[in-house]
Amino acid sequence: MEEVVVKKQHIRSHYLEQRRLFALNKETKTTAESELLKFLLKVITKDMSTIAIYNSYGSEVCVQALVENLSDKTWVYPRVEGESLAFYKSPEGEFEKSSLGVDEPLLDETQKVELDSVDAVLIPGVAFDHLGLRLGTGKGFYDRALRQYKGLKIGVAFSAQLSQEALPSEGHDIKVEYLVTENFILKV
Repeated sequence: MEEVVVKKQHIRSHYLEQRRLFALNKETKTTAESELLKFLLKVITKDMSTIAIYNSYGSEVCVQALVENLSDKTWVYPRVEGESLAFYKSPEGEFEKSSLGVDEPLLDETQKVELDSVDAVLIPGVAFDHLGLRLGTGKGFYDRALRQYKGLKIGVAFSAQLSQEALPSEGHDIKVEYLVTENFILKV
């Protein structure tokens, strides 16, 4: 088990650097995000009404343009609560910085949405592989939150974040059904 954790840390460092270097060129990042958006619009179907999205942090793929492009959808955002994530609507688009530095929806219990009513979840990551395995930042928030989730899990990343080798995994690691990058849609 400890060997897997060490491997994950090494791979995480490598792909965080890959993503950071890719995102240094703002024009390249913006173009890639625009292309990625086109692919996401093919994966998100008309019958999906509620979708979990995230506010990008650092060099993560920014997917906020989806909110404007698909204004007929209900968008919910993750908020760290204890050791997991809860999802909230943010009808006014108001957010606050979490202790981790991520923009989260304001804490308003009337806006909380149960995950079983969410049709799809867009999931950022540090690295993904062809099997749908995801390596996140190492805190396990998405893994815990989505363990029992039955809806569609869509990984979102730049193609530079795709590992050609299978990522090391543990029993609690979730898989995505789709990986969307600026170059392709991978159905797992």
